[in-house]
Amino acid sequence: VTTPNTVIQCTAEVTITDPHPAQPACMPAVINIPNGGVATVTPADIFAGGFDNCGIINLESVSPDMFLCAQLGVHTVTLNVNDGHGNQSSCDAQVTIVDTTPPTVTCKNANVILDGNGMGSITPADVVASAMDNCGIMMTVLSQYDFDCMNVGPNQVTVTVTDHSGLMDACN
Repeated sequence: VTTPNTVIQCTAEVTITDPHPAQPACMPAVINIPNGGVATVTPADIFAGGFDNCGIINLESVSPDMFLCAQLGVHTVTLNVNDGHGNQSSCDAQVTIVDTTPPTVTCKNANVILDGNGMGSITPADVVASAMDNCGIMMTVLSQYDFDCMNVGPNQVTVTVTDHSGLMDACN
């Protein structure tokens, strides 16, 4: 028997779910290959913003995220995100991998001994002390390779190195 003023109480568990993934927006990026020859694309490089119904967008990863000198040019990468509630989504971005780091070259002096015909020559190895580039040296050119009796005495030779992106350095 219950009395008219009796209140019965119970506890109910209510589970709230968020089935809606975040909607990220990606943007294009230009990434330079640094010394070491490996460019890395981070989520921050390509994330342009986005929307999530609960307001949370966690940046997870970019795939692929590493590029070598042989991969200069435009690539499509994917940014993966989550909303903190088990929902994942992604967006794609165009990433341009560039090499803007010029090579460096240092020169050394060389002696040329003329032969019996009054002729002598040098190669790049004779006058290059060091040549380095993040993506490798493509070409080394000397302003003069061959010498004769008209060149007896000191001569200035310019050494020019060019990398695979067409960037140059020179020394004398």
